[in-house]
Amino acid sequence: MDNKKLIEILRKGILEVRILSAKEDVDKHRINKMSNILHNIPDALDNDQSFDYELLNSELKGYRQEYADSLFNTKVSE
Repeated sequence: MDNKKLIEILRKGILEVRILSAKEDVDKHRINKMSNILHNIPDALDNDQSFDYELLNSELKGYRQEYADSLFNTKVSE
């Protein structure tokens, strides 16, 4: 996965957390799930060869399936 895609994942994830946290009925569990997905991406951006891209893809897939209204259910920019 190239850095542009990782940066796009971070951008969408941070935006999603901002949107979710601004709601009156904050879903802390959902925000926690998204934050957990995002927090290791800086390691990948730092060219960490041991970064588990399969785990990242799996976690994003699970998140998309659980939350149909997620920003991750829109196409990531090329």
